[in-house]
Amino acid sequence: MISRLRLLTARSLPALLAGALLALPASTVRAQQWQDISGGGYWDNSSSDGTNCNIGYILRNTEGSCNNQKPAGWLSTSGALIAANARVLQSGTGTPLRFFFGAGTWEIELLGRVAGADVPSQAQFGYQLFDDFDTQVAVSGLTTLTTGAGFYLWLDAWNPSSDPRRFYSDMTTFEADYFAAAPQQFAVFTDIGNAAAPGSDTDAFGTFYELANTGTYYVGAEDNACDPIPGAGGCAFGYPNNRNSFSDRDYNDFVIRVKAVPVSEPAVPALLASGLLLLAARRARRHRAL
Repeated sequence: MISRLRLLTARSLPALLAGALLALPASTVRAQQWQDISGGGYWDNSSSDGTNCNIGYILRNTEGSCNNQKPAGWLSTSGALIAANARVLQSGTGTPLRFFFGAGTWEIELLGRVAGADVPSQAQFGYQLFDDFDTQVAVSGLTTLTTGAGFYLWLDAWNPSSDPRRFYSDMTTFEADYFAAAPQQFAVFTDIGNAAAPGSDTDAFGTFYELANTGTYYVGAEDNACDPIPGAGGCAFGYPNNRNSFSDRDYNDFVIRVKAVPVSEPAVPALLASGLLLLAARRARRHRAL
């Protein structure tokens, strides 16, 4: 627990400052992390749910006939969610993308799913706040949250016998022991000019990205971690290696919108002050634990 506190504390201050000030120019290196969807990964893989049912086609409203829609028929009313020149966030290192959302007020909405039978039927998606890492909140529709330290996403695995049972967008927060084998479970999209270039930092497990409290992001989640090539033996974590559990890497099992809610200028200093108080309390708690 002490190591987790140190990791969270190290991230909270940059998350707070970036989310509250929102004025730092993006560097060229940061800007390169957003790549054209036509050249980036994840967005146009094949899908076992139908023709052109990968997350990129769904967001562009160019998908074919997709099976297993939940709620039924939701794609027919979704419309185009991203433009043709949208961007997909890439890790740039070949390792799984690690990301979290910065301080501020956000709307999180589960738009729908294109997924097979739930096993178990309680498979969920949600978020966890950095300033309340004992509580994981499930999202089934639209919810609004305000945080002084940021948050990350989690997703239940399709296979109930997996270890871990739950994936995190910032995997090392709770699954550091598994990170070396962690698969790519999330694909993040935004339109040009619709969000700031991500801030980046590194820790013992590599690079992670902070998405600032501006613009709108779309996240496609993949709920299976097995190698997409049958027989390759690449099932992560404890998944049984059988033909029924291989991933199709279409990132449409949960389709999520995360939208920044503008904060009025008088509220920014208050947000900054609350975050600093939180950091002080966390440091005091950590010293008592030591």
